[in-house]
Amino acid sequence: AVAEQDFELLGEELDEGNRHLVLRQPQLKQARAQVDFAEAALRRAELDLQRTRISAPFDAQILSRDVATGSQVSTGDSLARLVATDRYWVSASVPLSQLRWLRFAERDGEEGAPVTLRHEAAWGPSQSRQGRLQRLVGELDANARLARVLVSVEDPLALRAEAGTPSLILGAFVRTAIEGRALDDVVRLDRSLLRREDTVWVMEDGALDIRDVTVLLRDDDYVYLSEGLDQGDQVVATDLATVVDGAALRLEDAAGAETME
Repeated sequence: AVAEQDFELLGEELDEGNRHLVLRQPQLKQARAQVDFAEAALRRAELDLQRTRISAPFDAQILSRDVATGSQVSTGDSLARLVATDRYWVSASVPLSQLRWLRFAERDGEEGAPVTLRHEAAWGPSQSRQGRLQRLVGELDANARLARVLVSVEDPLALRAEAGTPSLILGAFVRTAIEGRALDDVVRLDRSLLRREDTVWVMEDGALDIRDVTVLLRDDDYVYLSEGLDQGDQVVATDLATVVDGAALRLEDAAGAETME
């Protein structure tokens, strides 16, 4: 409008092209185009906002939130950290020698061996949770050189369980007891009765018989023998001052020897 007033005061005659330049017609069209573009962007933003929904693809618990009301976000921005509540995974360490006795869920729909989890510090000594052995992690523990296995626990937060059922805590250390495969035709013996170089002292015809045995499996309390002992053998439980094959032995009482069955 100012440019048009100035042009009228000059009283000069110009051709159509110069007249448009003097009256700032190109700048006016550019400004109107910018306004139209801004209005279109506003309408698009309002439509995007109406269509915006924040939802998790699974039932989840929010561990941390990275935005608040009024925050501006774009594609790829982190909004929150979630953890699924339908299943947790427990990583357990197992000696390599024990792997052959474990039963994993080898195919979809197949259940692995039962696992009992305890967290006495948080749950007390009487509480436990049940899980299933799923699969072997294809890498050894870098520090302990132990095999790592994964145990799945359904409903870890006890949302659908009975009242009083403890819930798992992410990052907590729990003790796992994994049920192994069944052992057939073995003898279970207290570990204290297994002597040096995998031998067992047996009383046979009143004399000491030092038997070589085959240890199939060891745990904290027992050894499981596949060869070397037979039904009815009397295992010497007393420590002897002189250990010589064929040394004479006698029974002090009925509890002086343990009969294997």
